Amino acid sequence: MDSYNDGPNEHKHPMHSPWNTHVIATSDPKIPLEFLKDTDGMFSSRPDSMSGYLTSDGYLNTAHAPMGGRWKKMKKILSTEILSVARHKWLLNKRDEEHDNIIRNAILIARKYQDPLVDERIQQWKDGVRTKQDDLLDVFINLKRSSLTTDEIKAHILDLMLASLDNVWNNIE
Repeated sequence: MDSYNDGPNEHKHPMHSPWNTHVIATSDPKIPLEFLKDTDGMFSSRPDSMSGYLTSDGYLNTAHAPMGGRWKKMKKILSTEILSVARHKWLLNKRDEEHDNIIRNAILIARKYQDPLVDERIQQWKDGVRTKQDDLLDVFINLKRSSLTTDEIKAHILDLMLASLDNVWNNIE
């Protein structure tokens, strides 16, 4: 058997994985940091590859750059300037504003395409061109107990469209 525990009588060392990789558990977060500082070069060195070369414009980025002076420079810039907690906080309002703009634009685009279709469908029912309910829009239009306004129908259809992507309140937020 190739499982982690081959049987009830066979005991493997608890910190030895089934893939023959040694695992060292520690409760002190400083130990892995020290380990990674000492072995950073080993983990960051990558073999040359055509895709890495092309996507990094000749290994100019951090992700594909081979270990060396440029990689160390870029790593330091990323960790201290770009991916820092201070930069994250600095960008928070900008990200929130852009998120709001994206949501607003998505709703405007959806309404731009949806509203004329809803108007056309309502007119088809009024003119008698449509007589059979084929979808939820038809159901909304033909509700007998609560006659919905055109704007209410459009709002419900938009809710359903957004809900198909995610929870409406998540999308709005």
